Amino acid sequence: MIATKEKFRQKVIQSILAKYPEWQVEPKDEFAISVKVSGMPGCINLDNIYHQVQLKRVPKQDLIQDFLAEFAKAIKNTENSLNNFDAIRHKIFLVVRPTDFYGDEIADNHDGQLAFILPVLPDLALYWAVDTGKSYYYISNSLFSSWKVRSDEVMWWACKNTCEAEGGANIRGIGDDGLLIFATRKMGTISPLLFKPRYLQMLIHSTRPDWPEQPYLVCIPVPDQIIIAREGHDKIVKEFSLIAQERYGKALSDTYSPKISLLRKLYINLVKRNL
Repeated sequence: MIATKEKFRQKVIQSILAKYPEWQVEPKDEFAISVKVSGMPGCINLDNIYHQVQLKRVPKQDLIQDFLAEFAKAIKNTENSLNNFDAIRHKIFLVVRPTDFYGDEIADNHDGQLAFILPVLPDLALYWAVDTGKSYYYISNSLFSSWKVRSDEVMWWACKNTCEAEGGANIRGIGDDGLLIFATRKMGTISPLLFKPRYLQMLIHSTRPDWPEQPYLVCIPVPDQIIIAREGHDKIVKEFSLIAQERYGKALSDTYSPKISLLRKLYINLVKRNL
């Protein structure tokens, strides 16, 4: 039995380097591993395989090797289909991750840089990614160029797909003065609520119509969870942030007011640059 998640992650990295030495790997936030294969960035989330190792009596190395073999197969299939925009447009999503999640790409050559990074909070950004079912492949400039489509078309599909997939976001009350919103997808993200702030406002108002319209305090402790509290009740946000920090290593964002007109300005500027 592996005692900690960090030790388990290191074990998986060692297995990757032994079997797939051509892959570039490094640990990333949220109990994940950043992977780059043939210049294409991806991410392996380790939660599922970790729980399998804990629950099953099969030797952990066998489970890890089977898991990596399936991931390698997914990479090969993805590499063969990624260049066909029409074939994968229904698999393009917006995801929210730390702004430094792929920070190393910024210093690389232009083709290897990510095609879309939109900062939305001090330490969070939105990204374009292709969902292969087992991981996300973040869209590079070279991949985006190969599609021969406009950036607003990619964004339209990313937003449409994400909103449809997350249409049933779960909401749970935290006493009388807080809300907890979390995604329901296997690889969930609350990015639609950040990308279009009116979605967040509508959700708050429909759930808590008795609350005054402004302001609220909002915290995103992990990519698939939003905590909301009424003004003057920020203790709720702080308490849940501490829980997230204990579980995931750190809370991803400070609190902010959801009067997030800054997001609209950032998006407008981004569109202008790409049109």
